[in-house]
Amino acid sequence: MPSAEGGAGSALDIDLDPSLIFAKWTGAAGVLLAVSGGPDSLALLLMASIWSRDSGTLVFAATVDHGLRPEAAEEAAYVGEICAALGVPHAVLTWRGPHPKTRIQELAREARYRLLSEHARKVGANVLMTAHHADDQAETILFRLLHGSGVAGLAGIREETQAYGLTLARPLLHLRKPELEQVCADNRVPFICDPSNTDAQYARTRMRRLTALLEAEGLGAEQWRRFARRMAGADEVLRRAVADARVHIRKEASSERVRLDVQSLKGQPVDVIAGVVDAEITALLMPTDSIRLDRLERSALALRQALEDGQAWKGTLAGAILNLDRSGRLTIAKEGPRQRGRGLHAGN
Repeated sequence: MPSAEGGAGSALDIDLDPSLIFAKWTGAAGVLLAVSGGPDSLALLLMASIWSRDSGTLVFAATVDHGLRPEAAEEAAYVGEICAALGVPHAVLTWRGPHPKTRIQELAREARYRLLSEHARKVGANVLMTAHHADDQAETILFRLLHGSGVAGLAGIREETQAYGLTLARPLLHLRKPELEQVCADNRVPFICDPSNTDAQYARTRMRRLTALLEAEGLGAEQWRRFARRMAGADEVLRRAVADARVHIRKEASSERVRLDVQSLKGQPVDVIAGVVDAEITALLMPTDSIRLDRLERSALALRQALEDGQAWKGTLAGAILNLDRSGRLTIAKEGPRQRGRGLHAGN
């Protein structure tokens, strides 16, 4: 196990300025750092501790012990030693209860964010900060590209989002993993290597190997950053177009259904129609999961065609019945148990 000895409180001997990296969050009520003990999160901890001292912003740290590896408790204790040397309050959060046999990484991630958000509120922090970096960004975009994501997904990891009643911040997205490893080396702080990072059964490991091959062909971190920035811009344009389209739609809504005059959507791009349908179903049903993009696109395409032809159309999508009459009036209603059993599908 790495030792916490060796200058954890020393100044960083690198060309990185914590006051610039974390400037956006100066003055936050409190910042909770998610620190696993790997090089990325330890670098985040080292730099954030300097920023906290200089800016006066309160910083806390927490390590989640998922209980999936016997070494996890010892690794969490090691992070605690580093935090103690830096004067950063630290807590170990344990994922208790039966663990899943499948979708382990996905469910562990959900548990991790739940535990971290609960602890953030407990200590009075309104920002939860993670150590996602440029290499994570490349892997994320590639994974989403291979799985058919739209422009919102292809914008990758955002620097800042709102979730769990907190601001989720990722201040290191512009830095490469070797740079973060160098932060640890310059401060003589050994880091922990998670064996799952090299296990090919996990998608993240496979994406890492693919991004390395693509980088050799010229598609590296800078190119992925540019791609993410452009996709974020395209997503913003689409969101504004959807918002504008919704403004021009007459609507009557109740708790069970919404009626929309969608004649104004005739001739609109499929992505705009899909955005309107998505927004209305989400407002009506408040689903816990996002609507599958391929199904949403099929429904939007069928709806646009029916509008152009002046025809009626009926389909189901994400627990809602969509019913368009010949006059261009669309009713979206909650799908009842009987209708679910019929297996009605979008486009029927």
